[in-house]
Amino acid sequence: MQKKPSAEKLVFNKLLDQYIYLGLPIDKIDVKTEFTIHNLKDIHDTLPYKSPIYRTNFFSFVFAKNAKGKYTTDEQCPKT
Repeated sequence: MQKKPSAEKLVFNKLLDQYIYLGLPIDKIDVKTEFTIHNLKDIHDTLPYKSPIYRTNFFSFVFAKNAKGKYTTDEQCPKT
């Protein structure tokens, strides 16, 4: 049986590149610092939002309040 080639993995080196690829608004990203603080409701038209699987070469911090969901980090999938 022939093994199917795996899909190309998405890797983003810059926050701006990630937002452009995902079709998210980029007006609040400071292109010099590559930094933003925003409410997730302000960038996603439809909730719940499901993103493609990707990897970033930068840090992201998410603070959730009164939320339910499922996320995957390093192949671990805890429920919140």
